[in-house]
Amino acid sequence: MIIIGLAAILFNIGARFLGVMASTAICKQLPDGYHIKPFSILMTWGGLKGGLCLALAMSTKSFLPVSIYNFILYVTYITIIFTTLIQGLTVGKLYNWIKRKWAIK
Repeated sequence: MIIIGLAAILFNIGARFLGVMASTAICKQLPDGYHIKPFSILMTWGGLKGGLCLALAMSTKSFLPVSIYNFILYVTYITIIFTTLIQGLTVGKLYNWIKRKWAIK
C-alpha cells in the first residue's frame, strides 16, 4: 500500500501540474510578472491539501467492500499527509527559490 500511496502522490502532483499549466496557458497576464512555468510550479506545490479527497474517499464506504474502502482511505491519507506536511512546510522555500531563479519581484 505504501508503494501505491507514493505512486498516488506522484500522479496527484503531475495531474495537478498539468491542470494548472493548462489553465494558466489561457490567461493573458499572470500576477506579479510571473512566467507560466514558475507560476504553475508554485500553484501546484502550494495547492489543495486533501479535504475534498478525504470526503470523496469516505463517501465510498456504503457501496465498496471493506477491504477496498480501507485501501482507498489509506492511500488518501498518505497523499493528504504528504501534501500537508511536506508541501505545506516547504512552499515558502519553493517560493524563494522561484524568486531567485526567475528574478521575480
